Amino acid sequence: MTTDPDLCRDILFKYADERQHPSDIDFEDLAKEFPKLAPGELEFNLMALEEAGLLVVFYERIATFDGVTYVIHSIDGLTPYKGSEFISRARKSNFWENAKKACTEQYGSVILGRMIEILMSNMV
Repeated sequence: MTTDPDLCRDILFKYADERQHPSDIDFEDLAKEFPKLAPGELEFNLMALEEAGLLVVFYERIATFDGVTYVIHSIDGLTPYKGSEFISRARKSNFWENAKKACTEQYGSVILGRMIEILMSNMV
């Protein structure tokens, strides 16, 4: 499975928009917003956002016969600087499209980590 930067952006937008009503977003409620995703895709991208330092995710790590799985309970917040700044820049469609183009030209695909670097710099 790979990280989907557009999905990650949409998750962050959804979270930022919901924050007008301060509370955690329940994972099940968020999953209803993205019904066409393959099993595990939302979880994978949420974990990528947490690892990238953009979002705070509450989850359990559970050992299974197949390895390890993560059970996500809720999404608590954008990280104060990095998450909020990323959202601000990603909302500007020309910034987002320019960052995707630069990333694709350099790496042949869109990579979340590189997208973050590009958007957080003055490269777009």
